Parts: sequence; C-alpha cells; structure tokens
Amino acid sequence: MSVVDAGPPDALRTIVFLHGMGGYAGYWHFQLGHFYEGSRVIAPDLRGHGLTDAPVSDYTRDEILADIEALLDAIGAPERFVLVTHSFGGALGTLFTTRHPERVEKLVIIGSAVRFDKLKNAGRFLLKAPRWLLSSVFTLLPVGKRYPPGHVIHAQYKNAVITYDGTDLLKAITCPTLVILGQRDRLFDTSAYQAIAKLIPGAQEVTLPLSAHQVMVERPDAVNRALDRFLGPLQIADERKLRRERDRALESERPWLKYYDGRTPYRIRPPQGPLQRHLEVAARRFPHVVAVQFMHKQITYRRLDRLANRFADGLLKQGLQRGDRVLVMLPNIPQAVIAYFATLKAGGVVSFLDPRAPLETVRERIQALEANVVIALTVRYGELHQSALDAGAKRVVFTAFREYMAPQDWIGFSLRHHYQDGHAMRYLRMLASDRQVFRFHELLSLKTERPEPEPSVDDLALIQYTAATDDAQPKAVALSHRNLMANSLQIRHWIPEARPADERILAVWPFTAGLAGTANIAPMLGATLILMPRFEPIEVLNAIRQHCPTILPAVPRMYQMLAAVPNVRKYGVASIRVCVAAGAALPLEVQEAFEKLTKGRVLEAYNTAESGVALTNPLAARKRSGAIGVPLPDVEARVVNASTGADCGPDEAGELWLRGPQVAAGYWRNPMLTAKHFHDGWFATGDVARRDEDGFFYLLDRKQDVIHVASEVIVDDASDSETGAEASAASAPKTEDIYPREIEEVLYELQEIVEVAVASWVTDTGKQDIVAFVVLRSGGAFDEAKLNAWCVQRLSAGARPTRFRLLEKLPRSPTGKVLRRELRSLDL
Repeated sequence: MSVVDAGPPDALRTIVFLHGMGGYAGYWHFQLGHFYEGSRVIAPDLRGHGLTDAPVSDYTRDEILADIEALLDAIGAPERFVLVTHSFGGALGTLFTTRHPERVEKLVIIGSAVRFDKLKNAGRFLLKAPRWLLSSVFTLLPVGKRYPPGHVIHAQYKNAVITYDGTDLLKAITCPTLVILGQRDRLFDTSAYQAIAKLIPGAQEVTLPLSAHQVMVERPDAVNRALDRFLGPLQIADERKLRRERDRALESERPWLKYYDGRTPYRIRPPQGPLQRHLEVAARRFPHVVAVQFMHKQITYRRLDRLANRFADGLLKQGLQRGDRVLVMLPNIPQAVIAYFATLKAGGVVSFLDPRAPLETVRERIQALEANVVIALTVRYGELHQSALDAGAKRVVFTAFREYMAPQDWIGFSLRHHYQDGHAMRYLRMLASDRQVFRFHELLSLKTERPEPEPSVDDLALIQYTAATDDAQPKAVALSHRNLMANSLQIRHWIPEARPADERILAVWPFTAGLAGTANIAPMLGATLILMPRFEPIEVLNAIRQHCPTILPAVPRMYQMLAAVPNVRKYGVASIRVCVAAGAALPLEVQEAFEKLTKGRVLEAYNTAESGVALTNPLAARKRSGAIGVPLPDVEARVVNASTGADCGPDEAGELWLRGPQVAAGYWRNPMLTAKHFHDGWFATGDVARRDEDGFFYLLDRKQDVIHVASEVIVDDASDSETGAEASAASAPKTEDIYPREIEEVLYELQEIVEVAVASWVTDTGKQDIVAFVVLRSGGAFDEAKLNAWCVQRLSAGARPTRFRLLEKLPRSPTGKVLRRELRSLDL
C-alpha cells in the first residue's frame, strides 16, 4: 500500500483521510498541506487505487477495512485519531467507527450517501461498462494512471458499493460528526445525501455552494475552514513549544543540527520495506520518465521495473534461493541496473566486482561469497565460463556490451569493437535442460509482475567490498535493505530542493562503490541515470553537453581531471547544480576551481562502504571550506581519543566514529574483524578527524598515514627543582603528529601542481623524512627550491617536506585513493 504520512509522529492530533472509489490520496492535497504542520496527517491509497497494488480479489468492504486496520498498525498510528472521509470512503469510515468506536475521536463525512444504489444515469452506465473500456477511459483522464483499473471498479462496485446500506450503522455513531455536502452534487440521489446528518445523533451539517461531488478539491478553503471550526483550535503553541523543547534537547547533544536546511528533518522515519520498492513506486509515479539513459538508448521507469521483474523470475526459475549471492561483473550499463534490482526482487544478495578484475581475483571472490550466479560481459566468456563454475558458481550469465544500445550505437559498436575486441561469444552451446551458461536475454521470462514474497527490510541486500588500502585487503561489508533504504532517505532529505522527475544524475562513479548516490537514490527522485561505463574526461564532458546532468556524484580524482581539461566550460558543465565528492579527500583548490567552472556547488561528503554517505556540507551557504560537513539526519558522530577511548573536545584530533540506521552491522562472515571495528552500533572508521564547536567535522587523514615526527626537548641543566626521574621524563623524546593532507593543501595552492601526495620515509640512518610527490601541469618546471620556500612560509618546521620528488602520475586505487605504500616503495 502507498500512504502519505506527514507531520511529527508524536503530534497532539492525528487525522486520517479516506478517499472514495475511483479516488486516491492526492485528492486530499489541500487538506494535507493545511493540517500537517500542527498535526500528523495520514492518507492511504486504498487497495487497487493510486499507487497501491491492484490484485485480483473480491474488493469487499471487509477486505478493504482489513487493509486499513493493518496499515494503521504498520505505521504506528495512535490509538485515537480524527477520521475524515469522502464518498464511498464515508461508508468505510462509518464501518470503521462502529467497529472501533474507541479509536475515532471525531468523524467527518464529505459527499457521501446512506446508500449507493441510486447512482445517477451517467455514473451507473460508466460502472456497467466493460472493464477494458473503463481502463481505457481512466487512462485518458488527467493523472489517469492513478485511477483504478477496470477489474477493481467492477469488483468493488459489485461486492462493496451497491450492497451497502448505512442506515443502522449511522444511527450507532456516538462520536462528534460533521457532514459536508456540495450544493451541486448530483452523483447520487439528493435524499441519499441529506439522510446522513439526520441519522447520526447530534451530527452537524454544512452545505457548500458552487461545489459538486469533489468538494474538498473544488472548494478547499471552505472545507478547511469547516474542518477547523469542527475540530476546534489545536494548541499549536503547546505543540510548537513541545517541539522546540525536544529540538533544543537534541541540539545540545548534536550542535550541527542548527545548520540544517529548514526543510530537512532532524530524524527520519524507519524504513518499512526493501530497497526495490523505490523502483516499484517510481514505475507508478513516473511511468514515462526516463530511468536509464545509455548513449542514445532510453529505458523508462515502467519498462525498467518490468525488465527487473522478468529477470528476477528468470533467476528464480534457475534455482536462486533467498539469500543467495549474485556476483555482478558489469560496468555502468543498463544490464547492471536490471540485474541489481532483479536480484533484490528475487530475494538475493548483490555484490559488484570490477569487470576487469584478474581471473584469480574473480575466483577468490566467487569462493568467498559462495556466489550462486555470476553475471559478466561476453568479452570474458573464453576465460570465465568454465573457471567460474569450477570456483563454485551454479550459473554464469553473459551479456553483450551492445545488448541495450540504440540502433545507431549498436551498429557503430559492432563495426568498430564487437568483433575486433572479442565481445562476440565464439562457442555455440547445445541446448540442454541442465546447462549452466546463459545469455542475459535468456533469463528474461515473460512474467512482468513482482516476484512474491518480497524480502524483508532486515534481509541482507548488498555485500560491498572496501577498496584495498596500504594496510589491509578489501573487506566484505554486509548491508541490509534497512541500511540502504535509510541512507537513500537521508540523502533525499538532504536535498529538499531536488525536483521530482526532473533531475538527471551522471552515473560515472562505478557501481562497485557509488550505488548510494546513483542507482539507490534515482528512483526516489524519479531521476534519470545517465550511465557512463568508464571515466574518460572528454567522453564524460561530451555526455554532459548532450544530456545536461544536474547532479554529479564522483570521486575527487574525477573532478581534478575534468577541471584540467582546456576550455572545459564549452561542454556546458553549468547544467550541473550539485556535485558530491566522496570516496577520498577533496583538495580545497580543486573544489573551488570546479565550483567556478560550473557555477554550482561542490559538496565534500564522507562516505565509506560501512557507513554509507554519513556526513556532508549543507547545500545552503552555511557550508565551511575544508570541512567534510555535518552528519545527515539520524547519524551520530563523535571523535574518540585512541588512547583513552573518551570523546575529544572541540578541535582535538581523534578517530572518527559513526552510528546510525545506515551503518552496517558488520563484515560478511568475519566476526573477529567485526568486533575490531564495530562497538555497540558505533563504527570506528580508522580516520583521524576533528570537530569544531558548531559540529562541523574536518577530516585530517587515515590513522596509518599520520606522520609522527620527533620534536627536540631542551632541558635546563641549571634547574635542580626536579628529581632525576622527573628530569628524565621531561627530557624524553616527544612526537608531533603531522597530517599529510594539510601539507598537500598548501602545495595545491601552487598553480603548476596538478597532483600531490605526501608520505613519510625512513632513511638508512633511521631518520624520518617527509617526502612530497608532485605531478606538474603540462609545460610546468620542477623547481625544488621554490617548493621548499613555499612550504617554509606556510608550514611549521616539523611539517615541512624534507624532500620533493617529481612523478608523471600518482599510484591510485580504483576509487581514486593514493596508494602511499607504493610511493614508499619508489627509489628516491
């Protein structure tokens, strides 16, 4: 079921709105907007209506009431609330009130009747029309896709509407009741309208002129005034006072909340369902909006959802069980998006792997995950089809890179790359019932409905591997649907200005690490995913010029390379309103340069596989240069002293710890590693950070990258006030913590430097050097004396590089992080 649930959950008053047959929750738009600030407002789409499923059933009154009762329990509605109804919703409200009189505080019936068998000629003819004709007529009406299909209208009219007689039920109502009628309402017999207020003891009646059956839409202000008078004044002052007290208490614990956008809530409601529901809702809200743009190929949300359902059914028919792992080795192409959502719909667990990963890495990953299915490009068929099976996979699915291309792109790719680069599968396989190797399209069944049952919100959804770092191999992070859904909601609330069905996200960040800002959030916004299978600056800029993206999530390295392209403005980068840089530290100079180019906003965000997107700067002008921002809604952050375990004070450096609904529970089948990094819901990130008094966090560096420099201590020999032990302790060597990022920020200010990385170095004599590795712009001259003089003016003595080394490029991981271990292995 789809439901609008707005306003504070603990509001002083809750109002539930029930629409009639053929309506949907949007009919209450003006009332929801009027009442939600002081009240909690709940407006469901009833069975078969709006965005709620339309199963084949009897659509009896008991069936619909059971849906309403279950929904109120599922969303935690209070024991007592105000019930506002319209048309046949009035009959449902009357039934609910007589069955649960203790729950309905007040009842409002708008445009309803005692009986519905005296429908006027036009309405009666419409309801007796063939189902296919009803569905066709509703499709042509405004927002026709939200009207119920023909089978719903026929079943509900026959089994619920025409058999209803509310005479005795209305007499049994004891709560205060208001009846609102439209003066020109001619849908039912006039006597059927007017009898309602006469049958309900003590009921008030209001007839609004110049309005017909949809009175709350035609005369919204008049209806709202009537409701205000009937419901009585809500103690808004008390409600706001309670909310302010609650907010102040929370702000004292989390000072960063004061810097939120006024439209961003401090807390989000817990997710109620699995991640793929976003796609299913988008397929109904935005059926014709382009979900995936791949070169010239466009796939709408409706088609994407159906393709995912078909592929999910194919996986289930091949024996995929709930919780089985599916290894997806695809770049950012439509098949990757289809396979991702299809696996989730089938109850499986997705894990992405770089499609270019060495064969040995693929075998290790299959064995570690005990992967049931492997999905890869046909270019790897020769080396992979048997190796994957030998490693333990049950099925291997291959897809051609050109499979979801527009005709002009398909022809061009076929002529230039398909055969020349080995994308064609050379081996013909005999058709057999027990075969284990398939083409992608062979798993697309004819079933377009969602598989049942769907996974629960606590089921495992994604195993995301961290990038290999200097001190550790990749770790398998186990993320549930709850983690992914929560992070999507947090990101959505952080960008309240986002325009549904009008945003375009450039998905150039590989799905191996960039799902949160691309495939997970796009359906919630109804945004178009512009897929880029690889990052080549000119190709990306051409895509920007052609498709005009509005949101660009990427790693800092990508922004560096884009900003370095000559005449970059001619590619239309000004269309990008929001850039989000995550995955590594973003140099301040790079951020400011890209903002100048795009006229948009570049937000540095803190993102890990374990915590999702946890911190970022506000979109408003409140952001602070150099900061990774403030925690997102429902995220807690603290800076912990590594030696004592206590919280650090403002501007004190320590390890960053995070907690929130988006934080993973641990690592895949690795309890020892989980116990090392996760403590009572807190995730110890391993990053050194500090927090200022306002709650903005600043990333200093990774713990293993901090340089500990010995500082000399001068002892006053003339002093005899200390004992020998005290003097010895005072003269013991002390160390100063140097953060490479601070040195790098200083060097980035030089225009001739494109990239820089700082690492510590221990010489043969045991002395520790600080070495700066620099990459210069084309034509730049390497002047070590100038670099040294620049650092002398801006850095303390202990933080100045002792050596400089010129490189053509820096060694980086696939996510763009500098591999300092490889720097330390270079011959100076």
